[in-house]
Amino acid sequence: MITSTANEKIKAAASLKEKKFRDLTGLYLIEGERLVRQALQSGIPLKEIYVTDAVANADFLGAELVTQAVLNKLADTVTPQGVVAVAARPSSEFVLPEGNGIILDGVSAPDNVGAVIRTAAALGYGDVYLRGCADAYAPKAVRASMGGIFYARTREVTYEQLCDIKKSGVEIIGADMAGEPLRCRGPSEKFAVVIGGEAFGISEDVRGLCSGFVSIPIAQIESLNAAVSAGIIMYALKNSND
Repeated sequence: MITSTANEKIKAAASLKEKKFRDLTGLYLIEGERLVRQALQSGIPLKEIYVTDAVANADFLGAELVTQAVLNKLADTVTPQGVVAVAARPSSEFVLPEGNGIILDGVSAPDNVGAVIRTAAALGYGDVYLRGCADAYAPKAVRASMGGIFYARTREVTYEQLCDIKKSGVEIIGADMAGEPLRCRGPSEKFAVVIGGEAFGISEDVRGLCSGFVSIPIAQIESLNAAVSAGIIMYALKNSND
């Protein structure tokens, strides 16, 4: 059993709560029994699994037993569930979308990023591109994705790479309150939806890549948050082609 929070392996794992160490090592943390099980089922390479006595009999093969104090150091939540794993991030190499995709432009809240990834995976949007966003592999984003991070191909991109997506023939459609109502819009067979940041929306340079804009007709409420908007638009556009 690992009992010391000063253990070198524990210190290295705990450092993955910071983006600079995730980028340096290519590793990230998965917290919670349900998420760790999903990671195993989806074939995500897990480097280490740490468990407390509370889940020691939960059949996590190769898991190391740790004290609650050690797990608290690894966990990002206030009341951790008893298991934290260290996982290898998939390749971050840029690739064009295989099907329909979604582009997040300046979405700064990790829970919104994670929620969009969750919805994208559920609706079959296989590629999620992040430009100037919160890190998709931050602990809060991973939890908010509810396992979607294990299935959607998620990567950070530059403006030039977004230009490559457009040049490949993918129609880029922006979400904007001044856009045409969703019910009036039928996208191309292959498209990518752009969701802008919570404060300022889609940046001017990315707006220039959009062939058009769609809006969600709403009453009384001024606006919806990025994750809710993304879910509605992704569902509506996908089903307009079915």
